[in-house]
Amino acid sequence: MSHATPANLTSTKRPLLPTPGTHRRAQNAVALWWQAASASLRAMVMERFYLAGVGGGMLLLAVLPFMQVATYALLYGRSSDLFRYAAVGMIASAIVFQTAFWVGEILDRERVKGTLVPLFLAPCPRSAWLTGFILSGLVEISVVAGTSWLAAWLVFGVAFNVNVLTLVVIVPLFISALWGLGIICSGIGLLVKKANPFANLVWSAFSLLGGIFVPIDRLPRWLEIPAHALPIGYGIQALADASLNHA
Repeated sequence: MSHATPANLTSTKRPLLPTPGTHRRAQNAVALWWQAASASLRAMVMERFYLAGVGGGMLLLAVLPFMQVATYALLYGRSSDLFRYAAVGMIASAIVFQTAFWVGEILDRERVKGTLVPLFLAPCPRSAWLTGFILSGLVEISVVAGTSWLAAWLVFGVAFNVNVLTLVVIVPLFISALWGLGIICSGIGLLVKKANPFANLVWSAFSLLGGIFVPIDRLPRWLEIPAHALPIGYGIQALADASLNHA
């Protein structure tokens, strides 16, 4: 007796290959994501300059870091090791503040303006406009850090001995740790609906315990213990060693 074998059991299934329509949809999705990210980046940069004006915004970004470096020079003395450390700490403080509080403050400001819900309902990926907001903070970080570095080097004579390879490793790790801290701070700021006052309050503790003004190993013992619980002091000490001592 012969047994018939169903054709669907003997036929070889061909792997599914991407169709031109699939590629087109993927390209459109990437284009939409990039358009939303670049639009939010432009909007945030324009808003930052609108608050103080273009000239005032540029002047603020250029003068404020210089004045902060000058303050450290007066406090510690231009030739002291503490001043050299504090110069790096001030550059790092811009990274700490932006990563810890930037997104939370932006979202809370959008809530106050009544545009937060429309942002979440916009027909584009949320990660896109959030990325644009984050990139605007990175632009500001770069300007502030660059101005601070130039002021410390050219005006106050800080001798930088940079290990570029170490910085390439340290900076991404430092920012990654700070993003985790930023998620917590941003969430609390949105929860209490007072992100800016909350940031100002917490920033005082971060400045004291984070090793921005002085290495955490020089803090009193009762402050050194909680300081070691934060990632800030470790990162700033590593940045100082890599920037000043070629470590």
